Amino acid sequence: MPRVIQILLELIAVVAFTLMIIAGVKAGVDSSGTTMNLAVNKMTNMGVSLEESEYTKYDGVVVKGSTVISFIKDQIAQNAEICIKVITPKSTTSYIYTDGTLTTESTALISSALSKKNAAHIELTGDFLGEVIRDASNTITIMTFTQQ
Repeated sequence: MPRVIQILLELIAVVAFTLMIIAGVKAGVDSSGTTMNLAVNKMTNMGVSLEESEYTKYDGVVVKGSTVISFIKDQIAQNAEICIKVITPKSTTSYIYTDGTLTTESTALISSALSKKNAAHIELTGDFLGEVIRDASNTITIMTFTQQ
């Protein structure tokens, strides 16, 4: 009889162990979907952060006017969907688009920013504080540079 009890206990242990393995595999499969979703979300966020970094690197940072002009030229060359506002003591000028709705293209020319005779002049050695402005959907639509 003891041999029968030993075999019965071994059988119960094997069944219990098998059930634990099955439960673990099932839990892993169920959570792998969640893990995959988290990984995809993280990759998407990294992509958005990388895409936005060309703007956010200026947020709260003081840069020279020459950097502002280069930034505007780069954004124009890329056909960027953004309104770039440059605020000086003489004027506020919007480049590419006139405002954050991005519906009306600006008529301002970068050449005007280079002319000291023009109110839109950007002093190359002047200090400008950058600021990122987002719309209701958290998309960057305006980049401002305010002369200090």
